[in-house]
Amino acid sequence: DTIDIVDGIAAFAVNPSYRDFSNPIDLQVKIYGDDYLTKKVSVTINPDDFTTEINETVLKVSDVPGGVGVKQQTESLSGGSNSNAISISTDTSTDGTSADINIPADNGFKDANGNDITSGDLSLQVVYFDGSNINASRASNTGNIGSLVDENGNTTTNVVLAPLATVDVNMFVGGVEVKEFDTPIEIIMDVNEDMINPNTGVKVAVGDEINIYSTSDDANWAYLGKENIKSSGGNLIISFTTDHLSTFSAAFKVDTCTDGKATLTLPNNGEGFAAVYFGTFITNEGAFYPTVGVKIGSQLS
Repeated sequence: DTIDIVDGIAAFAVNPSYRDFSNPIDLQVKIYGDDYLTKKVSVTINPDDFTTEINETVLKVSDVPGGVGVKQQTESLSGGSNSNAISISTDTSTDGTSADINIPADNGFKDANGNDITSGDLSLQVVYFDGSNINASRASNTGNIGSLVDENGNTTTNVVLAPLATVDVNMFVGGVEVKEFDTPIEIIMDVNEDMINPNTGVKVAVGDEINIYSTSDDANWAYLGKENIKSSGGNLIISFTTDHLSTFSAAFKVDTCTDGKATLTLPNNGEGFAAVYFGTFITNEGAFYPTVGVKIGSQLS
């Protein structure tokens, strides 16, 4: 179903006849609009919930914060294939960083079911987030994740990603969303040289090994591989290839604390209430890990 969001608020409720349901209800909400970056949000309604408020930032691509670069362009295809190689580079962010996408010639584009898309022009949108910029990190989706599958195949929920750089790539052929390619494409992300590598305690440098993570729903991330920081044109970069589209982040996995608690006293405004707690954690070296906690009640990790 498609619903219009009024004043930036969408509300979901359980039919009263199902008030005694015993299993959580999981929703996947896709937020989109003209001139806005599409975002998918996972929503879970638990049997014991009275009300829960979830705040999500949806990026307006024509008015981005510092540290964000955006590029949109259209390319002609012939029978669903590009005769020439295609490159798209985001605008340079206020921090002097950007991202590049390179699509090899004679590629094929597939939908979410793996079917070839053979008619229409190719529309591309790339949004780059510099991990060194607080505003850019808040606008990205790495700080409030639902779960993470790490390099060992283990799934954890007590974790956030501290990104060096994140890029969101969207492509459509004839209005059909592209999810896969016949030939892998290349993604290159600039890395701000002032970022701190928490594994070494000093600024990132050529040769540092960084994990690449990806997500298709903005909530559940998975380890994609490892890449080393390189130097190109005087900039530090991370480059990799992929045969599918997603949101990608070169990031450090940061486990959240389980024993420390921040206690909040919240007013009871009637029958029920909701509260949202935002936090930014800064290390002694100056690296920051933006995150958000949402809780009904008195305690947050």
